[in-house]
Amino acid sequence: MQIVFTKGKGVPDTMSFSRQDGSISLSPLNRGMIEHDIMHYAVETVLNFNEGFYGLLAKGYTLEDFAPPTSKAAELSRSLKLTQQVFQSEYIVGLLQMEQVDNKTYDNFIDILAEICSGRKTKLPETLNNETLAAIREKANALLDQWRSIQPSEKLEVNFPLT
Repeated sequence: MQIVFTKGKGVPDTMSFSRQDGSISLSPLNRGMIEHDIMHYAVETVLNFNEGFYGLLAKGYTLEDFAPPTSKAAELSRSLKLTQQVFQSEYIVGLLQMEQVDNKTYDNFIDILAEICSGRKTKLPETLNNETLAAIREKANALLDQWRSIQPSEKLEVNFPLT
């Protein structure tokens, strides 16, 4: 699946993806969401997740499938469709974004994540360790630097899974 992040010029940034089956989806994103989704890409490619956010999009899920539920019935339906990897990657991305806000790296990142996962009845990703965490940070920072350097109307293109 090809993922294209386009910087908006007087309009919101957009993310589009072209699946292997030829289907294409395009969505405008709120401010800051491109950075969030770029971090998802780094997490999911380094940890080889195939059922996280991008893996499910590649399998036919839509961005609306990830929207917050609006009712108890929707919440129940959603919880049945989303995988452990979706939640694991979301918690990792959230913690990485907290590091950015605090402008520091958490030495005890994996311990903090373990507490978050435990409290939400989610397993800690088996492939996450200090080495893969460093690789995630490095990849996320490189992609975010690329994103920040492009001009409005320009694109950042990546593939998932990596080819």
